Amino acid sequence: MKIRNIKFIILLFPFILFGQNKSKKKISFSKDVFPLIQSRCLPCHAVDAENPSMLILENYEIMKLGGKHGSPIIPYKVNESSLSFKLKPDPIFGEQMPITKRKRLTPEEIRIIDLWISQGAKKN
Repeated sequence: MKIRNIKFIILLFPFILFGQNKSKKKISFSKDVFPLIQSRCLPCHAVDAENPSMLILENYEIMKLGGKHGSPIIPYKVNESSLSFKLKPDPIFGEQMPITKRKRLTPEEIRIIDLWISQGAKKN
């Protein structure tokens, strides 16, 4: 009986270890998130660009204010944050962003933004 429990723990250990490492990585707005926004979102979401959502993403404070559909970030709530769901196929409203397919974020880049939101979307 004890050997069976030990085998179970040994088999489970890598999953526990690797699962914790991914979720505990602190995501930085300035180092991890904003560079993605600058390269992929600012061509359309800058002050001097016209976009129907009226969402400006030039800095953290302006981004938090939001646009026509409110703030794109709801700290700790990835599924309610349009900054997250608009990056994925078939968002609940509008089109997937960025509209230009060649500039779409990779699954790993989207995961970084999702982790940042789930960690409270802090200005760090």
